[in-house]
Amino acid sequence: MNDTLASFARVVVMVIVVGFAVAVFYRLLTGRVGTRGLLSADDETPSPNSVQLLLMTIIGALWYIARAVDAGKLPDIPTELLVIVGASNVTFVGTNAYQWFLEKRTRALLRSGKKES
Repeated sequence: MNDTLASFARVVVMVIVVGFAVAVFYRLLTGRVGTRGLLSADDETPSPNSVQLLLMTIIGALWYIARAVDAGKLPDIPTELLVIVGASNVTFVGTNAYQWFLEKRTRALLRSGKKES
């Protein structure tokens, strides 16, 4: 009885997850999910920062999903995965913070009439 209930619950969860994935993918394809500027900088060129963050997140998620499928259950999150995704996020936030402070400094210098050194 417990095995049947567990199997049923597993199938229901998989149907729900796959259903959400299909719905999101469909909305992405039809343009109902706004992705404009998702991977680009202010000047509409691709931002290496955003691209590397997205790629590392996708690679990490696929790696974890592959481990879960092999194990037949949700395994503990590997330390390597936390390090990879964490380093990617730190790089993204650090680079964006640096760019923001640099732009703020440049605007302040332009307002004061001084040349940037």
